[in-house]
Amino acid sequence: MNPKGDDSDDKIKGDGGEAEEGLEGDTAFKGTLLAGVLLVGVVGGFGAVGYIYKDQINAFLNQFSGFIEGNSSFVNLGFILCLN
Repeated sequence: MNPKGDDSDDKIKGDGGEAEEGLEGDTAFKGTLLAGVLLVGVVGGFGAVGYIYKDQINAFLNQFSGFIEGNSSFVNLGFILCLN
């Protein structure tokens, strides 16, 4: 009765042993690396677009802010209707 288990049980269960564990570790590492690269790419892409188009984005936000301030009663009514 070995508390760590018997090696013959692993072979009966169909466990691939060291070779399969190495393959799973490789796959996990590649997946983690790919997820990290994609995350950096997406965040970097948004940062680059924001830097390149910052004047256009600022102009749009100023215009949108003016629209909201000018039509505040209409926006409030729409917001109240959406809540009901």
